[in-house]
Amino acid sequence: MVGADRVVTISEFTRTFVFAIYAYRSGQSLVTTLGAAVMGAALGFLLWNFKPAKIFMGDAGRCCLWLTVGMLFRLPRLLADKQRDENHSLPAIIGH
Repeated sequence: MVGADRVVTISEFTRTFVFAIYAYRSGQSLVTTLGAAVMGAALGFLLWNFKPAKIFMGDAGRCCLWLTVGMLFRLPRLLADKQRDENHSLPAIIGH
């Protein structure tokens, strides 16, 4: 299972790295910062997971990592929807 932990961690690191670069170029500092935090956690895990492995991720760790990266990918849309609702909801209700 140690090999599977490494494969998942490297693939999620790569995904998050590409997405953080995209978020940085789009000016989304919160998403960039959270992406950097996930990348740092992934690298920290990899340092301790090489032979002889000191820690293991397991199924629960993989699911948590997938959930974190999935929510990170969804965050820009949620922030855009929130800002759009804050800017336009009140005048639309009042009719001005």
